[in-house]
Amino acid sequence: MSIRKRLLYGYLLSIVLIVIPFSGAIYWFVENHLQYIVTHQLQQDMAIIDKTLHDYPTEFDELGQPGYVELFKVTRAGAVIYSSSDWEFEDLDHAIPPRGSAPLRRALTGDHQAYLILEKPISVGADSFIASVAHPVAGMDNTLTVLRQGIIAGLSIALVLALLGGFIFTQRVLSPFQRLANKAKTISSANLSERLPMDDPADEFGHLAQVFNDTFARLEQSFEQLKRFTQDVSHELRTPLTILRGIGEQALTAPEDNRVTREALGTILEEIDRLSNLVESLLTLSRIESGHYPLNKTRHDLCQLSTEVVECLRILADEKHQSLRIETEPPILLEIDVGLMRQAIMNLVYNAIQYTPVNGRINVKVFHRSQHIAIEVSDDGPGIATVHHSRIFERFYRVHSDRSRATGGAGLGLAITAWIAKIHVAQITLENNPTAGVTFRIRWVAPTNQ
Repeated sequence: MSIRKRLLYGYLLSIVLIVIPFSGAIYWFVENHLQYIVTHQLQQDMAIIDKTLHDYPTEFDELGQPGYVELFKVTRAGAVIYSSSDWEFEDLDHAIPPRGSAPLRRALTGDHQAYLILEKPISVGADSFIASVAHPVAGMDNTLTVLRQGIIAGLSIALVLALLGGFIFTQRVLSPFQRLANKAKTISSANLSERLPMDDPADEFGHLAQVFNDTFARLEQSFEQLKRFTQDVSHELRTPLTILRGIGEQALTAPEDNRVTREALGTILEEIDRLSNLVESLLTLSRIESGHYPLNKTRHDLCQLSTEVVECLRILADEKHQSLRIETEPPILLEIDVGLMRQAIMNLVYNAIQYTPVNGRINVKVFHRSQHIAIEVSDDGPGIATVHHSRIFERFYRVHSDRSRATGGAGLGLAITAWIAKIHVAQITLENNPTAGVTFRIRWVAPTNQ
């Protein structure tokens, strides 16, 4: 069953559950009130007869006069002592139900006139009497009949109005949902920038639309990243493949020369090595982003690990006559994946060596403060313009004016480093140095037991 029908039926059921018991309660109250009035009148008439039998037994003629007890009968030992003229006229003797019925009972005459009759035994000295008084209930019955008809008519009108109102209500309530559904059908990968309309952001439909819009925004971002990633990968693969093709064609067309062949093979090996590094970096990123990278965290000294990385890369700095220094403190123990963290530190130091000029300086610092632990890699290279800071950790992003294919890699090192920092619950930042160069910083909140 659709939500529209469930809302409509639920609305109608609510109306029925409210109106019918309320109408029944009104009918019950009016019926009991009218019967109470008639019963009270019968009891008053019976009290008059009782008093007359005790105090004025010879004055029954006056009781039948207008304004007194109009319908009554008194019997003794089955014989009628006195009955009012109206009692005889209405032939109520034949309307009285058989003996053994309740003292107050309903009777119907031959001409279908309804009465309430009250009987009561009365003892006066040694004599026993049975007094009967009656009251017509046609007025009460007519009133109840009109009330029933009014309630039925009112219920019918109420249900029709409720059905109409429920239909309009569900239409108005679900119209925003229908608009959201119709708009959502038009959104595809070609127009992910469009968003669902929100009539009122504070209500449930507005909240639902906001959730979907946030989802579309994430999808749009993912598609843009995928598109950019595909373009960048294509670009990165096209260049080495073109080089390999050109070198191969040149080697095939050149006369037999061992020197040319060796140079061609050397260039081919360099490009193959570049491609292998690119594929390995992409594979590492893919495994990290998918959450399937097997982390093997152990408690390790961050200072020792940084020193090992610096000593491993010192030969590259020496080739450019660069000063590569490291400052460490007493052992700083952290729960880290040693292999991944070594790669992150190596990426930062290698980048610094690549972009720092000859005779430049590179400083690596590992320190522990009261609130945080950090690794800093600073250089005095060309630096990075502030406009590039927000995107420097994206895949394949390079600052073209300072970082080219000749000096830089595939533009994946910093992206991998950022993901390694993320899965180690660390934050990676960069800032330009006051004089020259840039400082990259991996920062952890210091453990309370450190």
